[in-house]
Amino acid sequence: MGSDSGNHNLGQMIDIRTLAAIGILFSEIGDSARAVRYYERAIAVHRSCLPPDHPEIIFHINRLGFGYWQDGQYERGLTLVNSIQFMQKQKLPTSHKSEAQTLHLKGLLHHALGNQIQALNDYQQALKLREEMLGNNHPYIARTCYRLGLLREQRGEYSLALEETKRALNIQQGKYSDDHGEVKLTRDLLTRIQKHLAI
Repeated sequence: MGSDSGNHNLGQMIDIRTLAAIGILFSEIGDSARAVRYYERAIAVHRSCLPPDHPEIIFHINRLGFGYWQDGQYERGLTLVNSIQFMQKQKLPTSHKSEAQTLHLKGLLHHALGNQIQALNDYQQALKLREEMLGNNHPYIARTCYRLGLLREQRGEYSLALEETKRALNIQQGKYSDDHGEVKLTRDLLTRIQKHLAI
């Protein structure tokens, strides 16, 4: 009986992770609507077989929140992501990588909603945690720096935007080829900022 139960739970965990992996694939090719459907299914299976405060659900909720951001469902994404922050503090070690992911995601959502001050705060906190956990040259650092550069450009803080964007590009050029999508986006942002500063 115990063995059957264990095998059943293992099978359900595999199902959850498979659904999430399919969602990630759809997210990466830009099909956010399908990504959202698979993330929602992963969470539904998770909730049917595991405790509601199981730490792994944080990963799936972050993914679903990102899917909502990609799909333009910003308010829905923010409500969802806010719902897991208390659980993160209770269930995970301080400075866990998922906390940085959640803060970065909150920054994306607040930014999309026009909440620039809150987005700035979220990105800065995410960057601090990522630097503590990943060092100074990880691609995730570059992603947060890029977002900070983009936000500061929109706020007219061009000198600060230039600093963040140059840092992002320096990291990316050490990790990716020149034709990589993230490198192109960052280079385009840098060009715009330089025009603002007449460099």
